[in-house]
Amino acid sequence: MAIDTIKSVGILDGSIATADIADDAVTSAKVANDAITSAKLDTNIAVAGTLGVTGLTTLSGNANITGDTATLTLTDNSSHSANTGPAISFFSNDSGGTSREVAKIVGESHSGANEGNLALQTRNGGTLETKWKVFKNGNLIPTNSGYGIILGATATGDANLLDDYEEGTWSPTVTRSSSAPSLTYQRQHGTYVKVGRNVFCSFNVYATSISGGSGNFLVGGLPFTTNSTLNNGSEGYRPIMYFGYFSGASGTTAPRGGLVNGNTNHATMYRHTSSDARSPYSQVASTLGSTLNFYGSVTYISQS
Repeated sequence: MAIDTIKSVGILDGSIATADIADDAVTSAKVANDAITSAKLDTNIAVAGTLGVTGLTTLSGNANITGDTATLTLTDNSSHSANTGPAISFFSNDSGGTSREVAKIVGESHSGANEGNLALQTRNGGTLETKWKVFKNGNLIPTNSGYGIILGATATGDANLLDDYEEGTWSPTVTRSSSAPSLTYQRQHGTYVKVGRNVFCSFNVYATSISGGSGNFLVGGLPFTTNSTLNNGSEGYRPIMYFGYFSGASGTTAPRGGLVNGNTNHATMYRHTSSDARSPYSQVASTLGSTLNFYGSVTYISQS
């Protein structure tokens, strides 16, 4: 006669060895809920094959997974919004002994643009927040423009924080300090690279006509507002704009370069005061030619 039920109180400790139990003889259907407790299990349990666990499982101490290409698989069977999905959470006790979640790695599982991303969450006093994401295309992207990478230091500090890198284009202009002239542009080409607050720009301006306006001539349209401290002290503190080629003026009226102005988006053109190349520089206030074509570059510190 088959025995349908064996109660744990009827089994002596150590009376049944694993060798006495046929493979696959004990299934979950034959074990009553809560019938097997940790007190009734050996301290070292070897499981060969797949161990399926449903619901919450708490491990105290260390858990080791060994083997060739050993894998811990977390499966989510439903769709979620961004920053949610199967996750690994990290808990720690605070100074009062209360356990709380301090960090989490989330595999975003919902369908859409974020599916397949990896969200890295940390706690900074309040609730968990996603600080960085590893996107499925391989890019590592912060969730806030103020986040960056600390270089050359072992502690957080603005002086070592690299939080910006950008490449782009801009449209250089020619204007004057008091009133704007009228120009017909054929080319307004500009490119820039911004690393932190350091901005490198190169440009070409070609105008087939220029007339009117008053005041000193300026190169305008710089892609980022310049640092306000550039106006402090002497002109030696101001970045130099270099003209590699300039057509449209000759002699002492031809601009040789420029000085970047603080807290603005332009630089003032400068020329020699005489035909002697050793002569001092002066701002360009005289009228240029009827056409204008020049190339140049400048590196400056932006306001932010």
